[in-house]
This record gives sequence, structure tokens and C-alpha cells, in this order.
Amino acid sequence: MKEQVRGFQISFLAHMFVISLVWAFSVSAVTVSRPIEIDFGMVKEEAPSEFMKPQPVKKERTRPVAQPRTVEQPLTPAHSESAAPVAPPKLAETFQRPPASAGSSASVNREPVDYMPFGGVMGPNFLHREIPEYPFMARRMNKEGKVVLRLTIDERGRLLSTEVVEGAGFGFTDAALVAVKKSTYRPAKRDGIAVMSRAILPVRFELKSAN
Repeated sequence: MKEQVRGFQISFLAHMFVISLVWAFSVSAVTVSRPIEIDFGMVKEEAPSEFMKPQPVKKERTRPVAQPRTVEQPLTPAHSESAAPVAPPKLAETFQRPPASAGSSASVNREPVDYMPFGGVMGPNFLHREIPEYPFMARRMNKEGKVVLRLTIDERGRLLSTEVVEGAGFGFTDAALVAVKKSTYRPAKRDGIAVMSRAILPVRFELKSAN
């Protein structure tokens, strides 16, 4: 009987000990989890300290920059000596003649001999004579004509120039000039040497009858 009472007491004490522990733990948990409320209206604003005050900005005085003095220079007149055009050096007007060569006598032969008869023994003549074409309108109108030309032929037989001394209408002059330029020539001779010459060449345009 005594053992049962003792067991009951021990069990009761154990339960009381456990209950006390649970109660203590719950009280501490409630006190810790309680929120803290802060009323912002009750908080006093701290005055800013002196070192937080904005320092006044000192304005630096800008010194005026001295403008450079411009010195007015007098304008030089347009006709000053420095602006005067420099005249180009004059070329010497003296011309030296080339010394006379041994063949100077041949140059005398190159001087044209005026109005040598064309086709004569000593005068220039044709190597190949181009027959002039009779103008169509002149033939149709039964027209005839005569053209007189002055030819300059060198010592090699080359035709240098052609001058019209006497012309004719109906296309006779053009036909004569074309034929003369297509022809070839033999040069004139003087003392057996070919020389340059001028000669008169008449060119006649005639219609031959059918009879």
C-alpha cells in the first residue's frame, strides 16, 4: 500500500514538473513574439549638426581679360613700288645669220623661176595628166569654158601651190582644180639641173560634135 502511494506521489510530481516547464516556455515565447510599436509622431527630429550645414559658395570674381590692342597700319597705295609689275626681260633683237655653207649655190636654184612655159623643153610638164571631168550642167546646157591656173612646182616635181588666174562658171574652175591636184609633174630644168618653177597652165573645156 505504501509503495502505491509513493508511486502516485512520484507521478504527480513528475507531471507537475512537466506542466511547470510547459507553462514557463509558453510565457517566454509570448513575451518574445510580442511586436514592438513605434509612434513616429513622438520622435523628436534632431537638429542638424554644424558640420552638416551647407557651406556658402564663394563667388570668384572674374577679372576682365585685357583685349589686345590693334595697331592700325596705313594701307599701302595700289601703285606702290612693291606692287608694280615686273617687266619681262626684253629679248635681244639681234639675229645671227647662219654661215654660208658650201651648198649655198643650190639654194639659189630653189628660187622660183617666174612664168616658164608649161610643157616646153625647159619648163615643167605632166608625168601623168588627169583629164578633168566635164561638169554635168555645163554639158547639158552646151556650155564651154576656159580656166587659167598658175602652178608652183618644186625641183622634185611636187605641186606646191595652185592659183586661179582666170576662172569660169558652171563648175569649170572646180573641175580644173581637182584634175590638176590629181596629176603628177616633171620639174623644170635650168642648165640641166632640176629647179623650182612657176608656170601658167590653161585648161579648156570644149564640146566635140558628134560628126
